[in-house]
Amino acid sequence: MTVTNGEDPLSPRTVCSEIVPGNHITYPVWCKWLNSLVRKLGGWNVIEGNWVKPGNNDIRSAVNKTKTKAQLKPAQFRAQYGRANSNLVQRVIEQTRMKKEDKFIDIGSGIGIIAMQVACTVGCKSTGIEVVNGRHACALQLKEYYLELLTTSGALAGDCDLLLGDFVDMKFRDVLLTSSVVFVNNACGTFGPRCVESGKLSLDYYLASFIKQMRIGTQIVAFDRLLELERPELQDVFCCHEFNGGNGATDWTEKSQTQIKLYYYRKQADTWRCSKCTYENPLVGDDNVRSVEACQMCKEDPSGMRRKYVLRGKRTRASDQDSTSSTEAKVHHKATSCKRCFFSPVKAFRYEKNKKILPQPR
Repeated sequence: MTVTNGEDPLSPRTVCSEIVPGNHITYPVWCKWLNSLVRKLGGWNVIEGNWVKPGNNDIRSAVNKTKTKAQLKPAQFRAQYGRANSNLVQRVIEQTRMKKEDKFIDIGSGIGIIAMQVACTVGCKSTGIEVVNGRHACALQLKEYYLELLTTSGALAGDCDLLLGDFVDMKFRDVLLTSSVVFVNNACGTFGPRCVESGKLSLDYYLASFIKQMRIGTQIVAFDRLLELERPELQDVFCCHEFNGGNGATDWTEKSQTQIKLYYYRKQADTWRCSKCTYENPLVGDDNVRSVEACQMCKEDPSGMRRKYVLRGKRTRASDQDSTSSTEAKVHHKATSCKRCFFSPVKAFRYEKNKKILPQPR
């Protein structure tokens, strides 16, 4: 992976002449430099090598005593890693209106391209955390070419730190809590329950716990929904919406030109208010991990307060269900998997989560 001198107009050194010293690198120039560097190094397959698909959950899955390695599904044993293209990163910068005063963090930074792009095009401090040793080593090699670009062109850029480890580790706590813009590649459930041991908290849950402790105004962009931030008691704490990442925004969609959706969250408050006693509850407990789901004053569960029947896709009150006799209801409530009524706040949330219907307040 060496850059040779030559007269190629698309070489990285030639692209440097288009950069105005003392200014940030523009998005078109960044794309041109990155494409020229990738071409010089032999393409993305050569750069990433075999580091693009090995999962970080191999050991965790193998520890599960109920299944052997041969019995595990490929999706469970090898978590798919992918790369976000420069156009998607630019959409994230525009959506969050990132400025040089922000602190950007990329969780699951891979080869570090996103953190470098944000640092040189926006000028803010940028941090990437990657758990896979091989991909982190590749990121450090690419960072050498990135620093050479800044030195040769005299461009202005923010600090870019690429760290190795699991973001759940407490040593990254300060870095996470002081960030103002968070980007996480949790696509295809790689941070979900299937990538951890049975009975353990998912990475999405840990991520949501950190986000709840961040300052007001923090913005989060994720590939998959963070359902812990969409709980009924948090409807006034986080605003959320979807936005389009564009065609070919990732390496797994660039051939099919499929549009990909991203999920945007913004923190608006540090507490949630009980609808019964109006007590202001903290977002997380004393352990800084578990969410406070029931009011600490009146012990009321917001999910339990909204137990409703679901029939033919419509929400109606229990008193309106005249068609169900009392005997039928008793048998019905004894079912282990009830899809007609919510007799458990936990099951109610899980069922509505799977149906992509979030509980609404009265």
